[in-house]
Amino acid sequence: MSPVTVLDALLRRMADRASLMLDSAERDAVCGDLEESRESGSRMLREVLGLVVRRRAACLRGWHPWLTLVSLTVPLSVLVALVSRRTADGTAIYLWLYVNNWNWALIHNQGFWRELAQCAPGVLLSCLALACWSWTTGFLVGCFARRILWFSGAVFFVIVLAVGVFGIPRFFDHILVLPRARDFRSNSAVFLATFYRQLFPQCVQLFLVVLPAWKGMIQGSGMDRFARTAQVFLLIAAATAVGTLVSTNLLWWQMRVWDIWPLRQPRLPSMMPLAIAGPAAYLLTSFVRRARRLATQT
Repeated sequence: MSPVTVLDALLRRMADRASLMLDSAERDAVCGDLEESRESGSRMLREVLGLVVRRRAACLRGWHPWLTLVSLTVPLSVLVALVSRRTADGTAIYLWLYVNNWNWALIHNQGFWRELAQCAPGVLLSCLALACWSWTTGFLVGCFARRILWFSGAVFFVIVLAVGVFGIPRFFDHILVLPRARDFRSNSAVFLATFYRQLFPQCVQLFLVVLPAWKGMIQGSGMDRFARTAQVFLLIAAATAVGTLVSTNLLWWQMRVWDIWPLRQPRLPSMMPLAIAGPAAYLLTSFVRRARRLATQT
């Protein structure tokens, strides 16, 4: 078999894969017409991709997709990215303390284990909360932007990456949201290492933001399979989780949580544990739906 034939077969297979992004009826018609016309693999791929782009672009017409993008996708992606940056920096400090300064004598040091037991739950909770917030924001994007999920998802992840690397304008970064741990001179020794300054934040963003958000988008796009009551319950739980995401980015709220505010005003509780409201509600609703389906089958 010649290289040209192999390449043509590969392009035809790529065209078949690309046609999966079309509706079933349109996919059958287009693939049938191209096969009958005996077009080359490159021509088939070009025709199919062109049709896919036109169909996807048609979904962006009107004001509804852009309203969803501006009012939901962009704000949520920025908030999650900011929390991801702060979580990565806070976790990096403890990793640096316990990994880079490790020696075997610490095994017999009771103070070491006592301090580790005190800080570990907070670090684990912040990582769990970030993953839950990422899933919840992805779930809402998938729920309200299912027709343009490919576009909203791309915008979401591009903004997460851009904010993670470049941040946001200093005006907003210092007034509306909290600074990062690396902004304090006392933590400069930690972030002199390239791993904690650049690589570790990207790992946190990948495993605790990108993957949970992608999973949430897929599950949110299938919202219709739940009953109406279950949908309302899921949206309330997701809104609760997003409310805690907003609060954790507000400087005023965090000052009250940290008890820095004047003592005559009561200290506010941290809302971070409520971050699990979205995923927990989805797991519960999915379990109930599955149990009912099994009950009807038996």
